[in-house]
Amino acid sequence: MRIYLKRVVFLTVLLILGYLFITILIGNKTTLCSDCITNSVLSMDNSTVGIFTDSSTSVPTVWNNSYTELLTMTGLSVAQIKVLAAEMNSNQRIQNLDKFGLKLHDNSVVILIQVHSRVDTLVAVVESLRHVRFINETLVIFSHDIYSKNIFKIVQSIDFCPMMQIFYPFALQTHKNVFPGFHPNDCPRNLNIMSARKRRCNNAEYQDKFKHYREGHVCQIKHHWLWKMHFAFDRLRILAGFNGTLLRLDDDYYLADDVIYFIRKLDLYRKKSYPDCRMYIMGDHERFSEAPFRTAANGVLKASYYVGIGRGMAFRREFWEAFKNCSKSFCTHDEYNWDFALHRIAATCMRGGLTVLKPVASRVFHVGTCLGFHRKINNCRLETVKKNIQQLLHTVSANLFPDKISVIKAKRAARPATRQYGGWADPRDHRLCLNIFNNVSDDEAILAQIHNTLRHPANRTRLKE
Repeated sequence: MRIYLKRVVFLTVLLILGYLFITILIGNKTTLCSDCITNSVLSMDNSTVGIFTDSSTSVPTVWNNSYTELLTMTGLSVAQIKVLAAEMNSNQRIQNLDKFGLKLHDNSVVILIQVHSRVDTLVAVVESLRHVRFINETLVIFSHDIYSKNIFKIVQSIDFCPMMQIFYPFALQTHKNVFPGFHPNDCPRNLNIMSARKRRCNNAEYQDKFKHYREGHVCQIKHHWLWKMHFAFDRLRILAGFNGTLLRLDDDYYLADDVIYFIRKLDLYRKKSYPDCRMYIMGDHERFSEAPFRTAANGVLKASYYVGIGRGMAFRREFWEAFKNCSKSFCTHDEYNWDFALHRIAATCMRGGLTVLKPVASRVFHVGTCLGFHRKINNCRLETVKKNIQQLLHTVSANLFPDKISVIKAKRAARPATRQYGGWADPRDHRLCLNIFNNVSDDEAILAQIHNTLRHPANRTRLKE
């Protein structure tokens, strides 16, 4: 009997302890989840647990992953991508900092790459970056406008330089059915104005010069182009007070090994001989050949900026500050192409225009030439284009890294931008663009305010100001 009672007491104690353990465990999970909802952010420390409560996704509720694993998970909901983007922009984490360190000075170069969704071209960009001299002491920033496991995995694989990822907060992926995406009551692109008025769609009164209504995926390119430069100069803590050079690239460019070396040469030369030059253009627009490397590998053209002058813009903070003074002209001109809009303000707003220095022999190449926003070339393969560029750089390798550079041709006459595309007549785009310039919050409520103001005719005048 005594043995039986001892067993009963022992089992009872076990049940009580088990109940207390489960209660504590559930309580801890509830506390973590409550913290997650309250803060609306994920901690990005390598050993931190992040929790989501969105039941509409296949992602596990509790993420017990490293930062790298977190960025390459699949099945994220829109809400989760927004949280991840906000945390990336807030934390501004630099990968590989423990390996390389980072000391920025006035002759430093920071590379800023705008990334969309093409895996093949991004692989080529990263491949070329790996072989650039001084890349180990260069901060490379990737600015995303779409969450993709494959894209993030490529970027996260970089182990040869300090690297950071940021995320355009108003991306169409997370704003598909609201502005700046396509709101269900927005006017379709080709709807005529009489039908639009009859339908009473949101932006019925705001067709562009070609009688078309805005398209979100078209407008995003210009918004993202502007936002990433604003974020780099005005919001990145590591670049506060940075007076070096920012090299802006797209995700389908290929770099010569001496591109950073050449920019540093240009910095020293510009400071001494051409202080009025505000920008470098590091490559031709499309074509490339051996001839410039053979005859003028150290040659530099001086010219006024124009659409089509080339690819690979490099500039310093002084350009950004001058550019901000022309924000209204840039944001309200009916042109969704940022380069055409830049051409216009360079000719009409920037005091002294926009004078550039450009290497005669390209240091930046367009590996994505087969497929562009305005074209698709048949019988054109990226691998073939990349191999041709690599073969060229191998052939002219002895002509890279010149000891000196020299201006061999001065070209001052600006070319008029003859072609225009429109696509930028909606006051909502104007306001979002100006908000970016003015460092207005990325809060979702700002987008709602912009959109709701458009829907009230009495307030449309205020949007136009």
